[in-house]
Amino acid sequence: MLKNLCGDSAMNHLTLCTTMWDMVPEEVGNNRLDELSRTGAWREMISQGAGTAMISSKTSNAKVEAEEIVMRLISSVKPVRLAIQDQMVEQQLKVAETDAGRVITNGKRERDDSDRDVTKLVRKKKFWSKLGCVIQ
Repeated sequence: MLKNLCGDSAMNHLTLCTTMWDMVPEEVGNNRLDELSRTGAWREMISQGAGTAMISSKTSNAKVEAEEIVMRLISSVKPVRLAIQDQMVEQQLKVAETDAGRVITNGKRERDDSDRDVTKLVRKKKFWSKLGCVIQ
């Protein structure tokens, strides 16, 4: 969703931040960040220029770390048009027609399909239970 919202050209203006790293041992945290960076959407966004940052959960450190990230982004970034802006303004697409909108629509459709499947299973279980069958 984030990748579709921002677009490829904005990736070098993006920092993926994670929090609460002081809640796990340092080695575990480093392994988790490495895994996030090597897999899925993060890998693709990082390969296109997105950065990463680790923020602790301690209030005093977290505020300073977050402020440093924001200041770095503000001082080093030129204005960039996000993909959703381009699609809605230049291409005159409705939100649902944008790449990000399609991700939301597809996710909702999948959730609705899953909900229907669960409802069907519950009905079948009730039916068979009334007949004295045990279904697990």
